Amino acid sequence: MHARWLILTVLCLSVAAPSLRAQPVEPDSARIAAFIDRQMEEMEAVLSLSDEQAVAIRGLLAEHARQMQALREGPRPAGRRERRARMERMRAEREALDRAILDLLDEDQQARYRAWVRERREALRDRGGNRRGGF
Repeated sequence: MHARWLILTVLCLSVAAPSLRAQPVEPDSARIAAFIDRQMEEMEAVLSLSDEQAVAIRGLLAEHARQMQALREGPRPAGRRERRARMERMRAEREALDRAILDLLDEDQQARYRAWVRERREALRDRGGNRRGGF
């Protein structure tokens, strides 16, 4: 009798498992939006952004998040060279974001932004890094 239940359980799990794996994964849009909101709150406090600057930077952060998510969700790098190339693309995207944000700021805000970014990166290093990079 126990053998029948065991066989039935295994059969049910083997039939259900592929369909469970095939279900689409919930998008990270809510998590990304919350992250952007937190970043904007910090940036507005540190940089005293104008309304126009805040709108433009929010747009830059949203586009950056989409690009980083596409890089993370793309094909997994097979070897060390591919992983390094992907990490380099991610680094280049972060640097492009920084340049675009700096272009929107005045000199005083640029200095405060650079200090803020430096502090955040040091804090990240102190915590042992963030494998997902924030987005």
